[in-house]
Amino acid sequence: MNPRTTGLVFTKLSGVRLFLLVFVSLWGSPCWSGEPELEVALENSAAAQPNDGRMTEEPSVQELGGDRFRIGAITVDRSTRLITLPGKMIPYEEGKPIEFVATMRQGYKAYESVLALDANAFEFNLACILIGLDPDKASNVEYHFDPNPIAGDKVAIRVGWRVNEQWVEMDVAELVKVGEEKPATPSVWVYTGSRFIEGDRYMAQMDGVLIGLIHDPASIIEHREGIGIGNWGSIAIDPELAPAGGQEIVLQVQAID
Repeated sequence: MNPRTTGLVFTKLSGVRLFLLVFVSLWGSPCWSGEPELEVALENSAAAQPNDGRMTEEPSVQELGGDRFRIGAITVDRSTRLITLPGKMIPYEEGKPIEFVATMRQGYKAYESVLALDANAFEFNLACILIGLDPDKASNVEYHFDPNPIAGDKVAIRVGWRVNEQWVEMDVAELVKVGEEKPATPSVWVYTGSRFIEGDRYMAQMDGVLIGLIHDPASIIEHREGIGIGNWGSIAIDPELAPAGGQEIVLQVQAID
């Protein structure tokens, strides 16, 4: 099974009932127009270690009406091509090297990531496919730190969180710095869909990585040019802009032309 096949199967589902011990209600206004509603964030109880990358349970899909779906904790709006999901800022130390924007909650590569999102790789990839992102349009990342720019369907990614009574929202690239420099924003991200090995082992699920900075074959979404490539250890969290470790956040991914 590949990401495209999985997406086509679930695109055809209708009236699927969602059974969860914890019910999540997420709805974010399109086009970054304010704070999305966030009631409860799901906890991922998986240990922070690599796994075999195989799908043990198909993603749960619920129709919400109006071309909207819920996949686990993710809300998908196909009309605006917008994905909204909760997560947390990973606790960080000053100068800790960063290679990924986001992993699964307690994903294996969380130790070098900024955010932990409430979705596994299969759920996140399915959400990407439902907003029209096509893995066949991507140029695959050949290896870790591949310096070549990535072609494919483009997305914008923003992160928001509450500080006292204020809602703060920014381009996700603003959470990091490269040495003393800031990445250019707004930044452009590209959907690659990750890849499968040995037929059914999904690399994004194996490493728990969802969104990458430095170009890695496992990431589902990558920065188009890559950030910090050729200068390992230069990417760090910007403590002046990033939320505190453990802060609940909401991430929004929107397809752009």
